[in-house]
Amino acid sequence: MIMQKFSLSIEEVIFSFYSEGYFEQGNALRQVYFGEVSDEKLELMLETANRSLLSKDLLIYKNRKFTLVDDLKEIVIFINSAEQTVRASKHGDQNDEDAASYHIGDSMVIKQYTKYDDQVHVFEKITHQNVIDDLVEFFHVEKEKPLSNSVLNLTQEEFEGLLEIFNSNDKQFDLPQFEGEMDQFFKVLWQSKGKLNTLMFIEFSEKNEPIVDTVILFTDNKEKNYEIEKVGDNFNIKLSSRTSMNELLNKYTKVPQ
Repeated sequence: MIMQKFSLSIEEVIFSFYSEGYFEQGNALRQVYFGEVSDEKLELMLETANRSLLSKDLLIYKNRKFTLVDDLKEIVIFINSAEQTVRASKHGDQNDEDAASYHIGDSMVIKQYTKYDDQVHVFEKITHQNVIDDLVEFFHVEKEKPLSNSVLNLTQEEFEGLLEIFNSNDKQFDLPQFEGEMDQFFKVLWQSKGKLNTLMFIEFSEKNEPIVDTVILFTDNKEKNYEIEKVGDNFNIKLSSRTSMNELLNKYTKVPQ
């Protein structure tokens, strides 16, 4: 039976990376989560992770050697050599960050997210359709194509001026008057107090260093959100939908169909 989804503690993730020779990536995680832990204590933690993976039947002991099961090994290798990563991030309900990453290659897409204050990392094989479904739900955008196809075009100065309203008490008592689509966009911004969420498209250099290629912004409402794309020196703003989300993925990624 092929396993499509794995839930691993952060110690198990580091052990898995080390097991497949990804020491640099494993060390990076160690610095983030256990930067002050001594080598001796980390070794004990990894021994515990070893036994935990064995108990989950995710590790094989043969000829006095531990190896990851093939399905988990495939995911570990894939996420450390993926051509692109799409990272969705939004404001959480508890003033924290809610995020998910989608590692993309020619053969598959792996979704990665965390639970329980980053103590558990979940890796899941998904399809192109799943990515769209996830992002539509994540950013609360329209599932049907909106009746209006109008696109607002703002200069950087105009866009930043709008956001400054939410950082100035004085400006909130003297709000500008807008009409049409601009008025609708401002109302959504107002409801979410000017908060914006991000969809980052990340590529990797030959040294496997992340390079942020494009960032799309989304308003932070519970429904009918706008997407904001910088084109040249201007910002194109339109009501987001399943259709436009699919267009973004086709434009900025190589998600296997």
